Amino acid sequence: MACRRGNGFGLSCRQGVDRFGVEVGFLAQIDLAESTHRTVAAVGAHPKLQKGAEADLPDTYCRELITQSEALSIENAEEQGWTTDPAYQTYDLSCYLGTKIIVEGRVYGTVCFGSRKPRSAPLGPGDEAALELLAQSIGRVLEQDRREQKTDAIRDKYELLLEAAPDPVILADIDTGRLVEVNQKAAELIGASEEKIAGRHQTDLHPDGEAGRYRRLFQACCRPGAEETVRHFEDGSPIYVQTDDGEEIPVEISAATVEVGGRQIAVGIFRDITEQEKRRRTIESSLRAIEEAADGIAVLEDGRYVYVDETHADMYGFESAEVLLGASWQRLYDADEVARLEEEVFPTLEEAGHWQGEVTGSRPDGTTFPAALSLTVVSEGRLVCTVRDMTDRRQKERALRHRSSAMEAASDGIAILDEAGTYRYVNQAHASIYGYDAPGALVGRSWTACYEEAEQQRLEAEAMAALEETGDWRGEARGVREDGSSFPQELTLTVLEDGSIVCVVRDITARKEDERELRSTKQYYEQILEKAVKDLAVFKPDGRYEFVNKQSVADPELREWIIGHTNLEYCRKRGVDPELGRRRDRAIRTAAEEQRTTQFEERMETPDGVRHFLRTHKPITDVEGGGDPCRGLRNRYHRAEEAGAGPPPAARQDRGLVQGHAPGAHGRRPRRGFRSHPRASREHLRLPAPQHGIRGRRDHSPRADGIRRHLRALP
Repeated sequence: MACRRGNGFGLSCRQGVDRFGVEVGFLAQIDLAESTHRTVAAVGAHPKLQKGAEADLPDTYCRELITQSEALSIENAEEQGWTTDPAYQTYDLSCYLGTKIIVEGRVYGTVCFGSRKPRSAPLGPGDEAALELLAQSIGRVLEQDRREQKTDAIRDKYELLLEAAPDPVILADIDTGRLVEVNQKAAELIGASEEKIAGRHQTDLHPDGEAGRYRRLFQACCRPGAEETVRHFEDGSPIYVQTDDGEEIPVEISAATVEVGGRQIAVGIFRDITEQEKRRRTIESSLRAIEEAADGIAVLEDGRYVYVDETHADMYGFESAEVLLGASWQRLYDADEVARLEEEVFPTLEEAGHWQGEVTGSRPDGTTFPAALSLTVVSEGRLVCTVRDMTDRRQKERALRHRSSAMEAASDGIAILDEAGTYRYVNQAHASIYGYDAPGALVGRSWTACYEEAEQQRLEAEAMAALEETGDWRGEARGVREDGSSFPQELTLTVLEDGSIVCVVRDITARKEDERELRSTKQYYEQILEKAVKDLAVFKPDGRYEFVNKQSVADPELREWIIGHTNLEYCRKRGVDPELGRRRDRAIRTAAEEQRTTQFEERMETPDGVRHFLRTHKPITDVEGGGDPCRGLRNRYHRAEEAGAGPPPAARQDRGLVQGHAPGAHGRRPRRGFRSHPRASREHLRLPAPQHGIRGRRDHSPRADGIRRHLRALP
């Protein structure tokens, strides 16, 4: 997946180069399946380590990072025996520092630094921590980028569906379950007008008496980020839409969630699958017949076949059952297997009259296959033989072993609980999250050992109840480590067919701290903007309002409405000339796209007379400090136009005028802005003291630094 934050990664590489004192820094994306290494961002003059450069993974130092958990540090490749390594011969780097980047639990790539000259000293604890923090920061940015791309894709899909959808489309409010909109195709499916359908509850679309079942289906399809297509319940029964005439029509539903006007909306595309269901029932009937005849059956007398069905003959590679009639059973096995059966199986048959186990059959072409064989003596000298090809089962067992290996290597904690809530499997990551050295410390214990009593009761009431009803639950909880400390976690529970529960745990301590810090910093600086003496607004690059203070729009309802709207929409709502709004929007987009300040003067007739407004739009960067323009500022200056007085000359559009400090017409002195007043301070603005961090220190996070840059950019 392409990333939209290349400039930010280049800055990260530059910071690493400066910190570690090396020549080059680069971010690489690794494709393990193709064994390739592609440079995504780079700084430095190394010809083979530039953005877009590709190489075979075995020819790079990065290959070593894939199989190890810690960073790789090479201070002097010549002295440490790397001179014959393909990576050294390819890149001629005597010094190399690198660690891998994890995105959504998988290896995305590496962030690395190096020089042609050896490093004088090994990495210190601070350097190792800085390198790991850099990799984690890049990983979080990549995860956010993927989430944004998924959100954009859903939004685009929603807009296309609304424009021209060939299938019935139904929109429902996730919180209330009420239908908010349907298209003409949906009206035709249900047999009522669009107006009559809107406002109904989503359960009204389905058969009477099954509201609970369809409510749970709706909730499952509306999980955050979910995008599913369903046509059956978990038990295999079809999903029906009930028309106003009472007819039940089987449907397939493609569901997704979008945000519209601050509301979470479920978008459902319904398809009539009546014909497909008829074919499915026909196929299932045929499959049942095939399944019932999956075992090969034969009858032997004195060791020779007197009856063989076609399944038995086909399993052993014969074109017709008649070929085996009269033949010895020994024809179907090699010499070693014949000897084993005669030595181990036939004595048991003589004693017990029955035997079952696994054998290896042989076909005429020389191939072999595993089989489950059942032998039963029905009369003296007569034997009934039932055999089933076990090839698929062996493949499934191998796949299960592979999945087990993947679970053990996962970065998230994974465990399996039995029906009593006792741990039966725990991977190393799960044990480590709870502070245990090894999984064995939890196996055999109850899940309640990892939670305090109050949290146990909450999970019993919420999570376990949801598992009984829907079979899965996802939410946040607070776990307890072995040493008694607690931590926030993201918890996912899923019930398997045998009644056991798969538990996936992720420690979200860092994410929670980031969220608290961001909320505190955002609230603090928004208070500053609200106290500003000028009218200020913040726009998105497309010209939509993102923030506006009270000095700009005094009406609280209008100030709430304007967020997310453009100046054109604002002018239309206020009954002002729409061309004025278009001009403002063009100026904002120009400032964002060309990264320059734009100014223009407006002349407006107001109840107090004709006024001129000087509008200034200054681009600023995002709160992460990245280079992409994502905000705009609007400062507004106005004066009353008197008889014979023209607009203020362009020469007055200096720094003071932009901030509203320059004299207006006829030499009138302006009001002083708080930034220019010699005694301006926090006390004058009556602002609360900022809460920087948990120990009262100044907040130096990237987000806080970015917001401070915003304030310094205000005119």
